[in-house]
Amino acid sequence: MQGKGSFLAGDESAVDRRKSLALEKVRDAAAEAVFCGVTKEEILAQISGVFDGRADQHD
Repeated sequence: MQGKGSFLAGDESAVDRRKSLALEKVRDAAAEAVFCGVTKEEILAQISGVFDGRADQHD
């Protein structure tokens, strides 16, 4: 069906695009957290928790 699906620019795969979008979200969330007074250590502790399986919520 024409016009259905995702548009991927250039040679970027769907996985690469999803990774890029995820990194943009992390950057934006970190910038917002810093603006609200969250420390670098607090941000890193939350991110480490995700990698270590301690996160309360994540997608």
